[in-house]
Amino acid sequence: MADSADSMAANFRNLRVAPEDLSPQSEPLLDYIQQFGLIRPPFDKGLGGFFSAHGRQSLVAQLIHLLHFSDNVSALVGPQGVGKSTLLQEIYTQLSSEDYVFLRAGVELSSPSQLLFSLAKTIGLAVDEQDSVQRLRARLREWSEFSGGSLQVYILLDDADVLHQQTLEALLDLVNPDESGTCWHLLLVGSADLADKLQTMQLADVEPPQIFTMPDVSQEFVADYLAFRLADAGFDGVSPFSEMDEESIWLTSSGDLNRVNAMAEVHLLEKAAAPVPAAMNIPWLHLSALAGLFLVLAIAWWGFEDDTTASTVSTPVALVVANVNDVAPTGAQITTPAIEPTVPTLAGSAPSSMADDSASEAAMDDPLMVSGGHVKSAPSELPAQVQSAPENTLAEPAIVQAPKTQPPQPIFAGDEQLLLALPAEHFTLQVLAAESKAGVERFIEANASQPLLWYTTKRGGKPWYVVVLGNYESSDAARRATQRLPKNLQKAGPWPRTLASVQQQINEN
Repeated sequence: MADSADSMAANFRNLRVAPEDLSPQSEPLLDYIQQFGLIRPPFDKGLGGFFSAHGRQSLVAQLIHLLHFSDNVSALVGPQGVGKSTLLQEIYTQLSSEDYVFLRAGVELSSPSQLLFSLAKTIGLAVDEQDSVQRLRARLREWSEFSGGSLQVYILLDDADVLHQQTLEALLDLVNPDESGTCWHLLLVGSADLADKLQTMQLADVEPPQIFTMPDVSQEFVADYLAFRLADAGFDGVSPFSEMDEESIWLTSSGDLNRVNAMAEVHLLEKAAAPVPAAMNIPWLHLSALAGLFLVLAIAWWGFEDDTTASTVSTPVALVVANVNDVAPTGAQITTPAIEPTVPTLAGSAPSSMADDSASEAAMDDPLMVSGGHVKSAPSELPAQVQSAPENTLAEPAIVQAPKTQPPQPIFAGDEQLLLALPAEHFTLQVLAAESKAGVERFIEANASQPLLWYTTKRGGKPWYVVVLGNYESSDAARRATQRLPKNLQKAGPWPRTLASVQQQINEN
């Protein structure tokens, strides 16, 4: 799978886009490094700093502490691709000021004699490659006794699970401390097979090794890792990876960071290779005609609104005029609904039998309305259009437009407002990220001496709380600032990230 992803990335490097799919300003070959403003490829193997978050810096500190102060052998195990070798390289870097640091891969040491010979050459002993294992071991022990513990040697072995059992036994026998202690300090790194080998080995007077396991590569880890690699390569904008992209890369990689790097590069290349639609070439005459048409429609719409408003406000209330002889026998009592001048009514309709009681009583008590069983006509002062109103027509009710309301503005917490006010091109240090709000609050309270800020985002649809520290002009400045933090914050594994990505997460929440 990793080989497939690598080949996909290689194919995209040679990608060409058809000229007809591009605008005239586009180049046929899209350089995603330039497009994303990077100083180098962010996901190339062997490039980039150590990603210290998600418990990795704490593990580095613990292993270095044991190398300094414990005589026991330490071992770090985990599946392929979770970052064991990168973590070991970070330990090597942090031990670089020590007397002697011996870093090798198990595949380079095929026999006990080759291992002991390489170790002797590292500390400057005059030995021959043809020397026997017994002679090499004796020379190394002589050097150890002669140094009297004033010189320390740190042995770091990667892929130690591939070492032959005899080679591993010779190494453990060498570093086994005596009454005066030892100058040899050993850290073995490998797969779970290494732990099985160490547990089955029966060596006299050799303390069992302390075995540590690498943290898992979770989806949250992948999201932060991608942001770290981009920032480390000079990217200072909003992350080009959506949450769906991050989930896809995580699922495809199966927790292997080599695959994560390859798939991330494929995603970047795909985004960079997406063709830019060519601009529509519309003649200016057609554009002018369209503009004129829009203007005419706007004027017509404006006039329509004015007419509608005028007709709605000025619609008169029609008075019903009818002859009783046409609708009832002589002497019948006819009631006519009272007309309220401020309430719209039905114009030109027949008198309703459902009129309210108050209206009926008003009509019967008025001598001008009823006389000799006939309903008298309306006063002549009424407008002509009222007297001749057509039957069965409805007066348009007044149109009341609801006031326009503005969409509710998002409410941000105090820390979030501070982060949104910072320059997006600057960097900050992400110190912690967790799904427990109470845990984050306890962490901030325990480090109240530091100006920690926190904000809320989402991971997998659930709240996710992130703690950050500082405002730095560059990624390098942020990385240098980690060396000045208290030890407990350094163990948390702070890493630089862009404020643009922080602000994006706040706004999207």
